[in-house]
Amino acid sequence: MNNRNDLLSTTKISPRESSAESFEQQMVGTFAVPELPEALRDSFSACEMQVTVAGAMGRDLAENHLGDILAPQLLDPGSALRRVMQFTQLTVDADVLRDKLNALSPEALAILQSRIGAMFKEYSPVELFASGYLPAIDMLRVAGLVAPAGKAAWGLCNIVLEDENWFVYQIALGSDPRDLPESPKTADRIAEALALAVRLGMEQVSGIMDQLICDLAHMLARSTGCRYLRVHQNGGGARIEEIPVQALRGDAARGELGGLVLEGVNAPITPFPPRWS
Repeated sequence: MNNRNDLLSTTKISPRESSAESFEQQMVGTFAVPELPEALRDSFSACEMQVTVAGAMGRDLAENHLGDILAPQLLDPGSALRRVMQFTQLTVDADVLRDKLNALSPEALAILQSRIGAMFKEYSPVELFASGYLPAIDMLRVAGLVAPAGKAAWGLCNIVLEDENWFVYQIALGSDPRDLPESPKTADRIAEALALAVRLGMEQVSGIMDQLICDLAHMLARSTGCRYLRVHQNGGGARIEEIPVQALRGDAARGELGGLVLEGVNAPITPFPPRWS
C-alpha cells in the first residue's frame, strides 16, 4: 500500500489460491441474507445501483416495492435524487432504471430489497457514502450489490521495516487461514520470523522465499485472529497491530490500494471470528 507522502516503497507478492468453498449465503456484517445472483447483480450498472440504494435510504423496504419507491424520485427533475444525479454527472437513464426495477420478478425483488435492507442496518450513512453524494461503489461491492473489480484476497498483512528509509512489504492473504494447524510459536515470534524473511527476500529474490513469506503471513493471521494486520520491525523485536477496515476503505476510495481487491474492503466478506478457543 503506497503512502500518500510517497515515503514508503511497496513490494507486492501475489496471493496464493484459496481452497475455501463458495458459500450459498454471504454475510453483510452480522446479517445473513441471500446472495444476490450474478445475473441479477450484473443487470444493473454500478451507477444504477448507486442511485437505487440512495433512493431507497430511509424507506420501508419491507412493505414497499423498490420501483414504487424510486419512481417519484426519478420522475421529478426537482427531487433531491435527481439533483444529486445531475450534480455528480451520473450517467444513468432514469426511465431505463425504473423499467428495470418494475420488471423484476417477486423473487428477485425480495432478494435485492433484503440485501439493501441488511446493508442499511449494518452500515451508517457515513460509512456507506464515504464523504460522497452517493453510496460508495466499494461499499456496494462489500454488500454484494456490485461485482468486485477482480479476484478478492481474503486479507492483508503489511510488513513495515522501520529503517533509515521506511519500507512496506505488502502481502495479500489469498486463502482463509482458519483451517491451518495452530502454531506452537507465539504471534510475536511468527512476526519476527516474517520480518526476517522479508529482509532476506529483499536481498535475494526467489520463489521459495516468496512462498515462505506468504506461509508465515497466513500463519500470523491464524495466530492473531486478524484479517488485516501490520507488523512493524525496527531491527529488534516486531510489533503487531490490526489495520482498521475503515482505514483500508479510505485507502481504496483514494485509489491507494493499487488495484488490490480485499474482502470486506471492496469485495464481499466471508465472516472471520476474532479469536479461536
